[in-house]
Amino acid sequence: TSILQAMSMSLPIFASKVEGNKNLAKYISKKLINLVNNNEQEIIKKINFIVKNKKKIQKQSIIIRKIIIDKLSLVNFFKKYFDVIKN
Repeated sequence: TSILQAMSMSLPIFASKVEGNKNLAKYISKKLINLVNNNEQEIIKKINFIVKNKKKIQKQSIIIRKIIIDKLSLVNFFKKYFDVIKN
């Protein structure tokens, strides 16, 4: 849930490679959610990447927010729910 909250706030996403995060990355976008192993060097490398590529990360974050709104907003959820009921 905290990852979804960060996405809705257009924050860059770097998360550990655990099963739930992997599934979320598959559903949202593997290119936009950065999964890292729980190893200090890899985490430092990813943080440095964020610092050096702020504009690219900001663009990715805006795209992630749009995806979250399109796929997971309550309005869209209820639209899909009512479509299922109708059919």
